[in-house]
Amino acid sequence: MLSTQHRMRPEISSMMQQHFYEDLLNSEVVLSRPHVKGLQKDVVYIQHTNPEIYVEEDESRKNVFEVNYALSLAKYFLQQGYDFNQVCIL
Repeated sequence: MLSTQHRMRPEISSMMQQHFYEDLLNSEVVLSRPHVKGLQKDVVYIQHTNPEIYVEEDESRKNVFEVNYALSLAKYFLQQGYDFNQVCIL
């Protein structure tokens, strides 16, 4: 089981501690990360009411609003001075 994590911001790993990994420790690497440029907080939740649609040929769902939001957010991060290899959309 994971005991020390080396990737997530502490604000995210604390959520993992609450639900999955009680004794999870943060590596020193993540404790010294700078704050996210252009945001008031390092972790942000987005809530909206735009519905997803079902795509029959793919047998999956998609939400066009979320796609456009994520692309706009990536563009915003680039405008804050981040390089392309520093922005990842999951």
